[in-house]
Amino acid sequence: ALNFAWDLPGHGYTKNDAKPTYQVGLTQYNGSTGSDEFSDCGVFVATVMIASGADTSYPKRGTVVQQPYLDGSPKYQSLGVITSTSQLRPGDILISSSHTYIYVGPQPAINGKSYNSVAASLGDHVPQADNFYSDGFRGYHLK
Repeated sequence: ALNFAWDLPGHGYTKNDAKPTYQVGLTQYNGSTGSDEFSDCGVFVATVMIASGADTSYPKRGTVVQQPYLDGSPKYQSLGVITSTSQLRPGDILISSSHTYIYVGPQPAINGKSYNSVAASLGDHVPQADNFYSDGFRGYHLK
């Protein structure tokens, strides 16, 4: 996840805004096309899961498809609704009905800013540094 995401926020949403490793990785491992695929959070999480080999069957796009997959797959342990980072470990997937991201654990501060997760946001930004926020997100450990 860290290899595909910028370690600072402030990036656009097009292919050219994405980190070069993600430009290659999305094309090679996911191939999703359509509406702003380089800023799609579900495409990002899927690309990470597929490229890393952690789960090559992970649905390539869409939190509405990915949530039921996580719930029904024996590969994942549901943590329920997350309220604290103490419940998480690096690599955990956080997902709601409209957004998903990856917890990476506390990262060293850059320009005085630290972060603990990475995410893309459809039509807003390519994968970049983010921070955990509790707003109805469910968490999953890969078993």
